[in-house]
Amino acid sequence: MDNEEIKELFAEAIEEGEFDEVIDAIDENRDDFAAYDDFWSDVEKLLENQELEDCIDFLGTVCSVPHSGAKEALVKIAKALDIPSAIEDDEDLKEELFLAIQMYVKNYYIDTDCCTKPAKENISKVAKMLAVSFEAFGYGVCENGLLIVIRSFNNDVNEGLYTSWYSDEVEYDPEEFGYYDGIENEDIFDKFYLDNPIKDLIK
Repeated sequence: MDNEEIKELFAEAIEEGEFDEVIDAIDENRDDFAAYDDFWSDVEKLLENQELEDCIDFLGTVCSVPHSGAKEALVKIAKALDIPSAIEDDEDLKEELFLAIQMYVKNYYIDTDCCTKPAKENISKVAKMLAVSFEAFGYGVCENGLLIVIRSFNNDVNEGLYTSWYSDEVEYDPEEFGYYDGIENEDIFDKFYLDNPIKDLIK
């Protein structure tokens, strides 16, 4: 999509207060949206006067766009929608948003082919996306939790992990997940994360 098409898409969505077409377009054209200068301002306009429970998937989608300024923009959005307080008071919302962020960031992860060959630059972008989103929305940054979430992307965890996995106390065990590709593939990623700790990837 070119900038004009994206601008028109947002204009229609803002006028109608509908997210679905924008969600689909972002999920299929992340690089185009990442290059769109007015991305965050249009996202904020689309979120005006919206209730958090009505825009969970949209928030998950925008968290998966590798656009500059994400940290500041997501903090601003979190404040406008009062997200940290909302997820503290509503366990269902807390889990739904956590899962939505994972689902769409996983799509980015797959698009960059991280699941077959761990490239430091790409996995660092994924780790930063998750860390920035989780911090802005009130989940905090848990290095071990980030590692488990990212590694679950390799194991066909289609719907994501609940916040109970986002902890320093939980250990990553590939056999706990829905798809296990054998010890050889796990060894490749074990070595990658040994050489590239999460704390370094999110710097």
